[in-house]
Amino acid sequence: MEEIAIVHHPLIGPMIQYAVEKGISQKRLFETLQLDHLQPNITDIKIKPDQFKQLIHFIRAKTGDRNFGLQVGESIRGGNLGILGFAMMNCKNFSEALDKFVHYYQLVGNITRFSVQFVDEKVKYQWLFVNKELWDYRIPILQGLIASINPLVYELTNQTIDFSSAHFCWEQPDDITEYQRIFGKKLLFGEPYTGVVFNQRYLKYPLKSPNSELLLMFETHTREKYNAIFNKKLYTNEVINILSGSSYSEITVCEIAKKMSLTLRNLQLKLKSEGTTFSQLKESIQRDLAVNHLLSGTYSIAEIGTRLGFSEPGAFYRAFKRWTGKTPREYYKPGTK
Repeated sequence: MEEIAIVHHPLIGPMIQYAVEKGISQKRLFETLQLDHLQPNITDIKIKPDQFKQLIHFIRAKTGDRNFGLQVGESIRGGNLGILGFAMMNCKNFSEALDKFVHYYQLVGNITRFSVQFVDEKVKYQWLFVNKELWDYRIPILQGLIASINPLVYELTNQTIDFSSAHFCWEQPDDITEYQRIFGKKLLFGEPYTGVVFNQRYLKYPLKSPNSELLLMFETHTREKYNAIFNKKLYTNEVINILSGSSYSEITVCEIAKKMSLTLRNLQLKLKSEGTTFSQLKESIQRDLAVNHLLSGTYSIAEIGTRLGFSEPGAFYRAFKRWTGKTPREYYKPGTK
């Protein structure tokens, strides 16, 4: 899992706003977090991991609400996604907006990865938590992300999605009333990922105010910001996006090259020019998935190795020891979903 010095995430601003709406003084909150309470814009605020922990602790202590992440998620709007949100608002339909979101997701936050899979007329949204330091705080963060889906879809299309199922990588709480209100009746807890499944027909939703000229302008700014932040590693990030939404036992570098309309040799050269290889990118995502599954305890160690495409347990053990300096057993927390 990644270690980061600064957290940027679309939930930070809404969490602060939620705290203020619950009667918590913004000045006092900022003093507690050692932030400048006079800064004009909290939408794009960036904080240290310890400050993010303090923020979550503070809200829990002052409100007593263990599910406050769900309420925060419902308050998220396109503007919380920054320039990417404005690009999405000007797309022609939900499918196009989703493509932009997937492609530029790294602009949105650096503690989760997001992927979309299409299986049997269904769309599968999936978030992977990739920051070990904030692992124990993942529930309100993931609650916020998954609860933000319909508010954002409604803002874009004036319509909502009926989810086929909702999946959560933590144990079922005693009271699931709020979960049922937001996600419907099919709730699956203790899952290896957090996400939702819905019918592909919703991708055809037209957006309220499509504007090709504004889309071009906002996407140009989005691309420029993306390139500046990620050192113009366009091919690297495209491969990461494809790998994040794929099965490791099935996807090959040749298939990815075809998806990107490149020959295998051209893709290899592009990645080399950006200082990496396909194998290195695949291993980095396998490592994050492995740590995520081990910490959640949803699968056995042998099952994790199989799911990540390793032919036998020994190969997985050796790879994991090389990635982290520890064995899978040292990370494994059985039953701690």
